[in-house]
Amino acid sequence: MPEIAFTDVAPVVPVRNLAAALERYRRLGFAARAYDGPERYG
Repeated sequence: MPEIAFTDVAPVVPVRNLAAALERYRRLGFAARAYDGPERYG
């Protein structure tokens, strides 16, 4: 079986307040941003 190596990950975690969640992830050191479009996610 070939070895699998991840170079990036993009987890999807449901939250009640997107702005607050993105700010929390930024304070933890992650690069977090909201995406444009009809669906709100970051």
